[in-house]
Amino acid sequence: MRQHSMVGAILLLLCGFAPHEGHAQYANENGQMRALGFEALQGDRSSARITNGRVVDTLKYPWQAALLEHQFLNPLNAAYCAGVLLDEYRALTAAHCIRRELTNGSVRLMDKTEIDVLIGVLDLLQGTRNSIADLKVYPKYDRKTHEGDLAILRLQRPVRQPAVTLITRDAASHLARPGQLAVVSGWGATEEGGDMVETLMETDVPIVSTPDCRKAYPNAITVTMICAGAPKGGHDACQGDSGSQLLVPAASGPYHLLAIVSWGEGCGRKDRYGVYTAILPFTDWISSTLAERS
Repeated sequence: MRQHSMVGAILLLLCGFAPHEGHAQYANENGQMRALGFEALQGDRSSARITNGRVVDTLKYPWQAALLEHQFLNPLNAAYCAGVLLDEYRALTAAHCIRRELTNGSVRLMDKTEIDVLIGVLDLLQGTRNSIADLKVYPKYDRKTHEGDLAILRLQRPVRQPAVTLITRDAASHLARPGQLAVVSGWGATEEGGDMVETLMETDVPIVSTPDCRKAYPNAITVTMICAGAPKGGHDACQGDSGSQLLVPAASGPYHLLAIVSWGEGCGRKDRYGVYTAILPFTDWISSTLAERS
C-alpha cells in the first residue's frame, strides 16, 4: 500500500477513508463486475447510463467527456466509458476503460488509434470527435483490486472548454464527509443490462463512510477508494459510466472533482454502493503528468 502524508492520512480518517490490509474482487450473479469498461462491454455493447437519474438539460459540466470506440461511426454504438477534461489537451478516465480483453483471457492496453473522445456536449450525436495522441495508465494500477484505476489521455487537438476543478484537501475536509450529497453523471445504463442513452444523465448519491462500505465489500475497499450511494440502493452509476465524475458542489464557485467511477456490484442494488477512485491520493501523479510536454 502506498504511503501518504500525515495531513493526507488525517483527512482520510476524518472523512472515514481509513487504510486497511487485503483486497478482494466482487462479482454479480453472472460472475462479472459492473463498470468494467471495455472489458465488460465487449460481450454486451448495450450498457451505458445512470441508474434512476435525471437528464442534464444545461451544459453545466462542460468538462464532461465520453470515450468512443473509433471503429464505430454511430456514437450510440461507439460510446463505452466517460471521463473529464483536465486541461485543453488532457482528459482523465478510468484505467480499465483503455484495456481490451482478448479471446485467450489476457488483457492488453488499447492503442491510441482505437479511442476517440467527445467533450463538452450533452447529446452524443452532437459535437466532433477528438482523437488520442497518447495515453498513460497510473503506473501502479492493479486490475484485480482496482487500486489506482486512473488513466490520462492526451488529445490530438486542444479543447476550448473549461477544465474540471480537482478537489483539494481543504475542500475535502468539509465537502466530502459521509452523508453529504455528491453528483455522478454519464451516458451509462439506467439498469443492469440497459441500453445506451443519447443525452447526459446525472443523479445524487450520498458519500458513504469507509467502515460502512467495507461491510458491503469486505477486504476490498482501500484508502484510495470512495463509496457513494444509499443503503436501500436505487441511485447509482452503472455500466458505461466508468471513468466519469463524482462531483461535490462548492458553497460558492465551481464543482470539485472528488473521484472517478471505478467499480461496484450490479447497479443500484441494496447495500451495494458504487466504488470510486479518489482524486486526492493521486494529485501528484496527475500534476506531474499534466506538466509533461508530450
